[in-house]
Amino acid sequence: ELHAFLIGAWKRNLVWREFGGAYAQTRTSNTVVVIEAFQKPTVDDPSARYLKWSFGKSLKRADLHFGYVMKLSPMSTGETHLEWQYCGTTCFGKYVPATNSMVLQFFQPSSTVSVVYRIADLNALAVSIVECDQRTEPSLQYGNMFRIDESLYRNAAPREPPIR
Repeated sequence: ELHAFLIGAWKRNLVWREFGGAYAQTRTSNTVVVIEAFQKPTVDDPSARYLKWSFGKSLKRADLHFGYVMKLSPMSTGETHLEWQYCGTTCFGKYVPATNSMVLQFFQPSSTVSVVYRIADLNALAVSIVECDQRTEPSLQYGNMFRIDESLYRNAAPREPPIR
């Protein structure tokens, strides 16, 4: 099940390139992504599950920033409908089990972002992102996301409470 698979701590590594000209690499990023089960009472869709996504530079709670709470609703086709709020705008996506891919669409007033997460195995995702906004050159971000063994981090910093 997608919900259970995503829960945990992940390290997302991306290369950023701008469209146009020499297709220049502008930067790289290494982000910790923590995905947690989130309890939200739902009367309208009892089969829905929720995941809280947080982003940061380490597993320390102080370094993590809230991203969004995503609603995952099974569809009769076997696919999963995804919905979340980002910066006050409702965003949508879909998980397609036939391709093991999640497609997320962020439509903001001045930007559009399309994200594809392709499940490679139990501990790895391929990531591709196309981002367009009014102020900068469109960019392509690509890379991977690997599951973090949280016990290794807890052993290095025993005073830090576990993520879950």
